[in-house]
Amino acid sequence: VIDNFLSPELYQAVRGFLLQKLEEDKFKRAGLGSVFNNQLDTIDINPGDGVCADAGGKCTLRAAIMESNAFPLTQTIYVPSGTYLLTIPGAGEDNALTGDLDITATVLIIGDGQNETIIDGNGLDRVFHITDYKTEIERQLYGFDMPQLSNMTIQGGYAPYGGGVLVDLNDLSLFRHLTLRDNYANGQHPCGQSAGAALYSTGYAAQLDYSVVTENRTPGTDLTTQYGALGGLIDLSATSVINNETDWAIVFDNNTCIDLNSAGGIANALIANNSGGAIYANNIISIYYSTITNNVAGVVIDHPRSTINDTRILKSTIADNGLFGFKFEKTTGLNVDT
Repeated sequence: VIDNFLSPELYQAVRGFLLQKLEEDKFKRAGLGSVFNNQLDTIDINPGDGVCADAGGKCTLRAAIMESNAFPLTQTIYVPSGTYLLTIPGAGEDNALTGDLDITATVLIIGDGQNETIIDGNGLDRVFHITDYKTEIERQLYGFDMPQLSNMTIQGGYAPYGGGVLVDLNDLSLFRHLTLRDNYANGQHPCGQSAGAALYSTGYAAQLDYSVVTENRTPGTDLTTQYGALGGLIDLSATSVINNETDWAIVFDNNTCIDLNSAGGIANALIANNSGGAIYANNIISIYYSTITNNVAGVVIDHPRSTINDTRILKSTIADNGLFGFKFEKTTGLNVDT
């Protein structure tokens, strides 16, 4: 009926809204995510039917994610306290059937706390992989949405890059109250310079808040290479990056796949006691209200001067780092205040 009275653009908007409401009603009636009752690693028997259930009728973390992926709307998965060990081998698959937990739709995954809910990759693959699931038209129609992981520990991941979490998403992503611990990476992302043993993000900067990144590893701690605990495009806030055995605590990439004016930054952060350097910046970054101390080396600025902006350091302490505080690989600009 409505297509006789509305313009094509408004018709599409109204149609999308009505379809969304129908899906929301289906979701509410199905009760997805309301009965999370098993720590096993098993797949959902029928993704899209609105019921989180493996072949034995159990709702597992993997099954819940697969069911969520089948819905176009934002779902919420609550993960109770306990250790969830991934046990299905098979890296390189992107539908959460094997290996890592692939997220292909917007979801909020919330644990019971950093010391209570533990997701362990078991060295089989990375732990989470957030893929780019929106078309450009969908972004224009519905705007940006934001997958979120919070209140948990992510550990035991093993991958060439993004050992704990890989964000392959041209959209926003949010990580809050996480512990990223004991993850491993040994490669380089095709679009950048880094590995990101704990987390690697490409596209838009991943927002990591109120978290701890610790005890992650790369093949060595060589300052001539750029294996980082965190890598790619990262925004840190109120987060500690400490005691990592990586080349660098954070490597901010100059993304070669998309044109970006900056690679992110840190605010109210602590970068300390890492076995390698603190920060390697291949693009413009900001360092606000932060402390960088007791690392093998301090901060490398390795980007040319921009006509738009400069790397900025505001009200921060950079002290007692072994080999240097700052090192400039290119002629560049630096804005230092207080």
